[in-house]
Amino acid sequence: MSSQIQEIFSDLPEHALQILAPAWSELKQAISDISADLHELSPAPKDVLRVFRETQNIKLVLLGQDPYPNGADGLAFSCEKIRPSVKAIFACLEAKKLMNGTPANGDLSRWAQQGVLLLNTALTTRLGKADAHSAAWKKFTEKLIESLASRRPSPGFILLGKHAQKYEKLILKHQGTYFSWVHPSPLAATSIPANSPAAFINCPCFEQANNLLESQGTLPVNWGILTEPEENLVEAEEFICGFENSNNTIKPEIISSKSVVNPLGTLFSEKSYYVPELSDEEMRILKDAERIWIFTDGGAVHGNNYTNSGPSWVAAWGVHVRSAQIPIAERSCLVSGGGTNNRAELQAMIVGFAFAEIAINADPRKPITICYDSQYAAQSLTNPAWGKPTSSSGAARVNWDMIGPARTWILPMIPRVTLRHIKSHQKIRPADPGLAFLFDGNARVDTMCTELLTRK
Repeated sequence: MSSQIQEIFSDLPEHALQILAPAWSELKQAISDISADLHELSPAPKDVLRVFRETQNIKLVLLGQDPYPNGADGLAFSCEKIRPSVKAIFACLEAKKLMNGTPANGDLSRWAQQGVLLLNTALTTRLGKADAHSAAWKKFTEKLIESLASRRPSPGFILLGKHAQKYEKLILKHQGTYFSWVHPSPLAATSIPANSPAAFINCPCFEQANNLLESQGTLPVNWGILTEPEENLVEAEEFICGFENSNNTIKPEIISSKSVVNPLGTLFSEKSYYVPELSDEEMRILKDAERIWIFTDGGAVHGNNYTNSGPSWVAAWGVHVRSAQIPIAERSCLVSGGGTNNRAELQAMIVGFAFAEIAINADPRKPITICYDSQYAAQSLTNPAWGKPTSSSGAARVNWDMIGPARTWILPMIPRVTLRHIKSHQKIRPADPGLAFLFDGNARVDTMCTELLTRK
């Protein structure tokens, strides 16, 4: 085996092997067919299968054509330099308010980290020559797309341009869902006037894909994360729980709708995290429910600190558990020692997962949905790419003392729960019954936090 082939297949993680398994023989044949060009590949051999290494829990497939002849990094459309096609994608996202400003570079890896498979229909080309290996990769790509489209729920497919749209029938054959539009390249734009409704800047695919994910109860893609700080830490702490910051003096004792069994100091220990203790009646309702909904929220305000010696943040979390018909249990509490909004959101979501664990143990088949309004908390606890105490830049991750231990028992639960993001502080209750149900659950935990943070 050549050193280039060893590089291509080296250190493939288990999730990548699972994705590739249905098309493994086609993959080996494709590598054999391009063997004459192994010494001059774009991308480099180590990046040929990068897209599968970096993408877990695939929820969308963004289908490109073939890699850039120079500068390809293994992810479709992605490149350190902002290429014209990516520039058009960024302009579209900004026009639709899915992105704030233009990213500093064309690296799209943070989309991959959210479950977007940035897949080229040909994984390689010859260095300096476009479309050199498309025929070699055709059977592999067909087999892979067939496998992905057959999943349930199936990931949504974004097909940009005629080359990607050749796979529409294959996706539909397996009851998959796709969204298609013209290619973002300047070459495609020459045949479409800039002011035409069909121009790429009007592409609705990114919004449509997120709508699909939300309908599946799945976290939508934050397309604008490329312009945000690496850890997406920004949370609006000036307007929390639906009211402005106040100077309320808040007592430090634990306030809860039900007694807290374990001290909050052990909340994030791997073996002794906070375990909600359910009454016999609560457990009965939980076992009888056909489906469990868990709503979480956290909040913080400025107030006097516990020694009354000056201003500090005071934070609280709330968790509301219910079936489709009736409430099951509630827990709320001030954050021990004060804290920030982010810490409160994290505590709420961790307690939400603790409730989910109880429900799973009671009935592993029961559907469970955890609803939240903090993207930061969800990404911190569930994103595989955030599994180290330092970021890729070497900076220490904020709140790792909570995040690290919690991830050890939360991540194995992810396949058993559905995560649903809900926009916070919506003022108008939706007319749609399903959306109204989510609105009411989120409003309830918001109120629970507010009651604690405004109590004197």
